[in-house]
Parts: sequence; C-alpha cells; structure tokens
Amino acid sequence: MRKKLIKQNNMKKNIIAFLLSIVAVLGGGYAISQNNLGSVRVGDDYNATSTVNHTTNVPIRDSAIIKGSSGTFARLTIVTAGTAPITFYDATTTNVLARTGNIATSSLQQVYIPASLAVGTYDYDIQLKNGLVITVGAGTVATSTILYR
Repeated sequence: MRKKLIKQNNMKKNIIAFLLSIVAVLGGGYAISQNNLGSVRVGDDYNATSTVNHTTNVPIRDSAIIKGSSGTFARLTIVTAGTAPITFYDATTTNVLARTGNIATSSLQQVYIPASLAVGTYDYDIQLKNGLVITVGAGTVATSTILYR
C-alpha cells in the first residue's frame, strides 16, 4: 500500500512539473511577444512622400504642404532629375500674410535644389519649427522621395 501511495505521489509530481513547464514555455513566449523588438519608438518613425503622385502620375505643381507641424526634414532621394528647381521651407504656407508675425519666406528657406541636380540621396536632418513646405519652379519636376518626421 505504501509503495502505491509513493508511486501516485511521484506521478502527481511529474504531472504537475510537466504542466508547469508547459505554462512557463507558453507564458514566456507570450511575454516575449509583447516586447517591442524594433529599434524605433512610436512617433519617432519617418514618413515618406514623393514629388510625383504614382497613382495619377501627376507631379507637384507650385507648392505643397508636406508636414503641417514641427519635425525633421531628413532626406531627399532624387530618382530621376528634372529641370524645375525645388525649394523646401520651414513653414506651413507660402503666403507671408498668413504667417504669424509675417515672417519673410526667404528667412524660412531651408534647402534649394537647383534644376537638373544629379540623381542621388541627399541627407539633411534639419529640425523644423513650423512644418515643411515644398515649392516647385517652372520645368519638369524631378521624381524624388522626401523623408521626414
């Protein structure tokens, strides 16, 4: 009788140990999957847009607001060169009368891309206080990707 009780106790211990190991493995996998395994916090990721709408194949004409608040203008990648100069401003509008304090547009200019600039990637990492506005001059618009946050 005593041997039978010892056998039953050992069996219960083995079953409990087995069940606990399953819970530990599954629970540990769940805990690991809840961690952020990426290196970028939410909100610190970059956004990208293009100077040409790839759905309609229509380029930006005149001006466009890329970002309407503070952030960073990180990079410009020119895929195909164009004959139109491109200018980037730390602003939310090109209308000087619509800006607080009527700040001159020329004082907000951050980057000027001359016509026919070589294909390539240009890093800027410029801090923006207001936003990011692009203006395009006369000519064909370069196909490019604008990276910002």
